[in-house]
Amino acid sequence: MRQKPTIRDIASACGVAPSTVSRVLNNRAGEVGEETRLRILDAMRRMNYRPGQTRQAPADKTYTLGVISGITGATYYHEGYFHSLVDSLLAVISERRQNGLIFAPHIFHAAPQQSIRSYCDGQCDGLLVLAPGMESLLVTSLQERGFPLALLGSSGGIASVAYCDLDNIHAVALAMNEFVGMGHRRIALCQGPEGLEATALRHAGYLQALSTAGIPLDEALVSPMLSDTRTNEDSQSIASWVRWVLRALPAGRRPTAILCFNDTHAGSVLEALAALSLRVPEDVSVIGFDDGGSAHFAPPLTTIGQPYREIALHAVEAVLAQIAGNEDSVSQRVLLQGNLIRRQSVAPPSAAD
Repeated sequence: MRQKPTIRDIASACGVAPSTVSRVLNNRAGEVGEETRLRILDAMRRMNYRPGQTRQAPADKTYTLGVISGITGATYYHEGYFHSLVDSLLAVISERRQNGLIFAPHIFHAAPQQSIRSYCDGQCDGLLVLAPGMESLLVTSLQERGFPLALLGSSGGIASVAYCDLDNIHAVALAMNEFVGMGHRRIALCQGPEGLEATALRHAGYLQALSTAGIPLDEALVSPMLSDTRTNEDSQSIASWVRWVLRALPAGRRPTAILCFNDTHAGSVLEALAALSLRVPEDVSVIGFDDGGSAHFAPPLTTIGQPYREIALHAVEAVLAQIAGNEDSVSQRVLLQGNLIRRQSVAPPSAAD
């Protein structure tokens, strides 16, 4: 069996001392030149060096998995995507006889190369990262260190990391098929925050569904991406867009149905429609995403349900497998299908449309 490369092998390949490689692994900023650091990291990738895959002695384990969100505005305490996902994660972690440690979201955006020991050194054995941004420095730093981790809700644009999420393209198709099956042709898309992978995927799914249904794209029916995750600013932006598409556009171009990025945004759409004296679903049909308390909306919202428990289960198992030394789980990627939850916010377009 081929032996795994050691720190000495990496040092020899790069022409540096083993202590220099160790400094890079420990992210000791300022002690290694940038060119040398990049050369060492490149050698680690080429030689498949993964320090975190060495089995820990039982006495060294914390039996704790960390959970952190890539969005500073994420809340774990109110109904919605993050609440449902974290609740499922903690349940699965407990079932696996592990402890769960939730890190404050703002730590995600601190300089990870300086603060990485907050995650790696003795606080937890692995990390579950929720909705990281594209090519997140924290994720790449953890990956370079070989720390067991899995991403949920976004791949972060990184191919070689364990990742589990909803199949967004399929989920959007479910919603769009519901609209089209009811007879809608002018279907608007209320987009999510800029920079989120889910925003891009759901936009792609929307375009694909329009094409499949033979409906030409009307760019005016696609909202601008939100620039912030703060609820008040989101709500104001959404209300302005709803007023524009349903009042400024000619009657023949106004949407009869709106697909929303999540249920929170759908709630803002419902409020904006009510302010315009438009009824749901008689005048405009609405579908949300995530099933986050939307059964209590007026009217109860048709939405896409996420397989939260299954996502959590796959992610936790991937991290535990990495902790146990299973190399195959490092790059495991799983997409799971959601389901359409029919309530009372969708109906055929009115005869006037």
